[in-house]
Amino acid sequence: MIVGTLLVQLSQIRDLMLIILALQSFVVGILLVLVLWQTWKLIKLLRQEVIPLLDTTKESVEQVSNTTVFVGRSVAAPFVRLQAWAAGIREALRAARSQTDV
Repeated sequence: MIVGTLLVQLSQIRDLMLIILALQSFVVGILLVLVLWQTWKLIKLLRQEVIPLLDTTKESVEQVSNTTVFVGRSVAAPFVRLQAWAAGIREALRAARSQTDV
């Protein structure tokens, strides 16, 4: 009699555990679908928002680089040449002055 009631209780516990396991599997399945959906939304966001932003940033960097080259050729190079001429004239005058002092 005791063994029979123990077996009935164990079978009820087993049935309850199976029901809990089924519900847990159902919840995990739903959460997996939600994770997949969020991943799809993230990929969509990357394609629509981030990639064009990166392209615009790349264009801006190229434009800054081209501007730097232009300024280097148009402004800095003539200024350096002018400074070189001024230094040359200054040294020539200094050399001429030192020869006249001798």
